[in-house]
Amino acid sequence: MRWICNNRIWLVIALLSLLLVPLLIRPPEGDTDTAQYIMVSRTILDQHSYPATRFPPVFPLMLSPLIYVFGYNLVAMQLLIVALAVITLYVCYRLVGSLANEAYAILAVVLLGTSPLFLGNVRILSDIPFLFFILLALLFLSRYAQAEKYKTGSLYLGGIFVLLAFFTKAAGLALVIAALGYMAYLTLWRHAPRKQVSGALLLMVVPVALWISFRGIVDQSYLQPSVAKYMYAPGLGNMNWKEFVV
Repeated sequence: MRWICNNRIWLVIALLSLLLVPLLIRPPEGDTDTAQYIMVSRTILDQHSYPATRFPPVFPLMLSPLIYVFGYNLVAMQLLIVALAVITLYVCYRLVGSLANEAYAILAVVLLGTSPLFLGNVRILSDIPFLFFILLALLFLSRYAQAEKYKTGSLYLGGIFVLLAFFTKAAGLALVIAALGYMAYLTLWRHAPRKQVSGALLLMVVPVALWISFRGIVDQSYLQPSVAKYMYAPGLGNMNWKEFVV
């Protein structure tokens, strides 16, 4: 009984993982985006370069080793997504647990792990990796702000995961902007060391600016998902600045 009390989160995650087993045994049917991710990954392997495409590079790079070893084995690719989904549940627990008590943290994990939106996106697309990197970014930035002494490592790791989220989905641009605003808040109102924050800002801003400049030349529609009201219905138009901030 004592062991169960000390390992509640692992039991909860193990039970929630059972919901993912059918998705591993029989991966959901892919769509055109899945096929294009696989094609981009294959191009990276064959040509050792990144093709002109609207897709950011992180997810194709994650698929490339699997394609190199297993070929076009969808089960192997789905295993990667399922593993990331399970780890994401634990990261959610750590994030909420750093802000509230364990009961709320476990509740957040249960709500996330049983959410139809979460379960429906456990397929060979970039949504689960994107969520994984977002939660890691929030976890480390939260740790930086809560520590008695500001630790450079947490801040820089938070910045790195913000970058990984952006380079997983173009919609991560909103996270980059939010992180910049949060770092400005830490500097101006929480008196975080300016050198630390300046370094983290450069770590994020320079790669993002260079990538946007490059992709803007190659593909003018690259950032469209970041500003569209609904990326799968372009006819709805783009968000105004108030909608983007919210």
